[in-house]
Amino acid sequence: MTPDATSRTHRVGALAVAWLAVSCINTGSRSAPNPRETPWPSTASGTTVEGTPATSEDEGWKFAASTYVWLARKRGVVDAGGLGIPLDDPDESAGAFLYAEGEHDRWGFIVDLSLMSTEDRSSTNTGEIVVDEDTIAAELDLTYEPIEDSSLRFLVGLRLLDSTADLRFPLLPNGHTEVTQLDPVIGAQGTWPLGDEFAFRLRGDIGGFGLASKSTYQMLGLFAWEFADDWRLTTGYRVLGWDFDDGHGTRSDIRLSGALLGVALGF
Repeated sequence: MTPDATSRTHRVGALAVAWLAVSCINTGSRSAPNPRETPWPSTASGTTVEGTPATSEDEGWKFAASTYVWLARKRGVVDAGGLGIPLDDPDESAGAFLYAEGEHDRWGFIVDLSLMSTEDRSSTNTGEIVVDEDTIAAELDLTYEPIEDSSLRFLVGLRLLDSTADLRFPLLPNGHTEVTQLDPVIGAQGTWPLGDEFAFRLRGDIGGFGLASKSTYQMLGLFAWEFADDWRLTTGYRVLGWDFDDGHGTRSDIRLSGALLGVALGF
């Protein structure tokens, strides 16, 4: 499968995840208990999958913050000056990750920051090509609860990607690429309570639309366990991708995917 076809498949997958979050919540809303009386639906209803419980009488701001480890594997292509370098690092890479969200009434926000350093090696007939890359991904989303007392959230936001790569070739001069882009994103997420201590969150988004990158997308499935008052242990799987072409010989079509594990505090 070509990089364009692969990227297109993942964009469709992100849209499918967002649609599933919307359709499942709408289908179940008729028979589900009032989410403001359940322990896990969202910050507005008293908790988030990374938040803290509250009583329905408390209509003030609710916040949650977490740090997590993302064991991400990188796949894709980096094209510098017409030389396409395939990336398929079998080793998972971890970095520094911070997440925060807040909500008041039906409006809220999400902030996500990721810092990663990776080294990818690609064998050729003339030797080994090495790509050292530092990536910063930051996101700010505005969320809205379209159906009152539901755990469904629509979101719109901005995703910043800053990527610096050093390329070392066996017979050619070394190369260097820098990519910085700010993309609009739209999506949806939903949270389902699973008893008194557990919850499941599903999120999908898509963006870029040719304004900065050709496309960017994200899919996330997350389980949470309340192991103590106001504390959550979270684990799941995340996919984050982007396809960028500056029109001057630099292109990155990258996908990061892997399991994550985190701890969250609500307040």
